[in-house]
Amino acid sequence: MNWSCTSCRPIASRCVDNTPAAVRRLLRAEQRHNHKLRLGPLLVVCEATGGYERHVLAEVTTLGLACHRAHGGRTQLFARCHGQRPKLDPIDARMLALYGLTARELQLYRQPGPDMAALRQLRTRRDQLRQMLRMETNRVEHATHPRIKASLADHCHQLERECRAIEAEIAALIAASPELARKATSL
Repeated sequence: MNWSCTSCRPIASRCVDNTPAAVRRLLRAEQRHNHKLRLGPLLVVCEATGGYERHVLAEVTTLGLACHRAHGGRTQLFARCHGQRPKLDPIDARMLALYGLTARELQLYRQPGPDMAALRQLRTRRDQLRQMLRMETNRVEHATHPRIKASLADHCHQLERECRAIEAEIAALIAASPELARKATSL
């Protein structure tokens, strides 16, 4: 994981292990640094990276720090506007730091409740299964060997059963959670 410190000019960057303990040490060190220099509260900006940021967000929440979880598409556009094509981690880290310094009205991250977190994971898995089902269905159309056709058909049925089971679990979760039920009704 790359980390940028915007309390110094030029923006400094260093690498740390992407583990909860390393992130916690870094955040506490940055808190002390900000306090020592009287810079005010620390704002952590991290990019949504398919779940790799999850423990960063958990540590930020535990420490009570302000955090913005930036959308990857927005940060890429931001970097392009500044003439950068970030693909190297130190460049990405500097661009995220600059994004945090200059973007207006960043929405602060709020840790979702357990029901919402479970719903997100179930929806993600359902979407993955649906994608696999589409791929396997497309393969069935082109298969000519009887064994391959049978294998694909079996796998499609298994994926359909798994999709139905997850959709039932999603429905049960929504029905059991007043907050999720209210949101589902308003949608």
